[in-house]
Amino acid sequence: MSGNDYFTNVTRPGILTAVGVFSIIVASTALLVDLGSLGFANAVSHFAVRRTPAATINSAPPPLTPAHAEYVAPNGLSASQRQIVIAGLSQVRPLSIARQKQVDGLLADAGQQVIGLSPDNLTTDRVVAYVTDVRNFPNASGGPPDDLFILGSGRLQVSDENAVFFAQNSPSGIRSHGGSFTDSSGTHLASEQIAAVVDRVQSLCGQGQAMNSAQINALQSELELPSQTLITPSASVAEAAAQVQSVRALGDGTIAVTTGNSSMSFGPRGRMVPGVIAISQTIWTPPMVAKRDATLLVLDTFLSFVAAGFLLACGVMVLRNSPISRWMHLGYAIGKIPLVALSCFAIYQVAMALNARSPDAESTANAWMMIVGMPGIVYPIVLLIVMNLRSVREFLGTPTVARIF
Repeated sequence: MSGNDYFTNVTRPGILTAVGVFSIIVASTALLVDLGSLGFANAVSHFAVRRTPAATINSAPPPLTPAHAEYVAPNGLSASQRQIVIAGLSQVRPLSIARQKQVDGLLADAGQQVIGLSPDNLTTDRVVAYVTDVRNFPNASGGPPDDLFILGSGRLQVSDENAVFFAQNSPSGIRSHGGSFTDSSGTHLASEQIAAVVDRVQSLCGQGQAMNSAQINALQSELELPSQTLITPSASVAEAAAQVQSVRALGDGTIAVTTGNSSMSFGPRGRMVPGVIAISQTIWTPPMVAKRDATLLVLDTFLSFVAAGFLLACGVMVLRNSPISRWMHLGYAIGKIPLVALSCFAIYQVAMALNARSPDAESTANAWMMIVGMPGIVYPIVLLIVMNLRSVREFLGTPTVARIF
């Protein structure tokens, strides 16, 4: 009796041949795909940050910082105080509506210099007593004579076109129109008005949210343009600054300024756009991916590449009828399943980050996960089933001498 008579002949199942061929095909394809994925993962890692950046654009911006109170210039008087002064001057000599407006503008800017009385104790009678004399003064343009009030602090000259205050022993006057407070051509704001507007914006920004130097320069440059629409040139600095109605500090560092005429947003680097909008919404910026997610994606693609190489070896071994090929395939299948779970998580997180600005970010991330990640679990499950078939176990468990190929 020969030695072969001790063994029962076993024929190799056709499905085992199919597994060997299919393993080589799947592995070869996966090696090429994973090689490209490694390049993609490396590119994503360049966008990675150590922690997920705080939501800025998609989150609700901070509430408006409105101008709750009336704007009063450092040396100016409030609206109610100005009315008291105008009423007192009008008792000494009646003032036309046009001249009252000129006086009002001057008092808004420098009322405390014009009227040397305590603003807290200001009354009409005290203003009347503060006027020591009133005269007519020839108008430079040949119109009705100017009203010249002699005050305890100096001379106040009022016409329909402007109001000028000359402090005692001072040759230069403080004007409500022209000269030091508005550009003499009337085409654009004077430097004093621009400075007051910037100060007004800064005060409304709130603590820790003030404009940086680039934004201040951008705002000043905008206000210097004759074509600017933010601020209407006014008869006084205070009136110009008072046109700033609200300021909003947006999440990306943009400062949005709203006036009675229009609104404009100033980005952290000085870029300007009309309206109230975060500057980062108007320009492309690289997507931000969390460092953890980028690392997981790189790790997943590397492990997948290694697993594909191992599967290629499995396919070769099963075609050579090696008994160990069954355990190699089972080991691959068991290890690949958690790797697929890691792939799905990494792909979902990265897809969410790359599409963070899209309202369909979650749907897109789920689609990426289902299309790219989930199919990887199919073949491992097939291997777990096939490699535990009785015919496969018997063939690979039988000594080579008893096999029929």
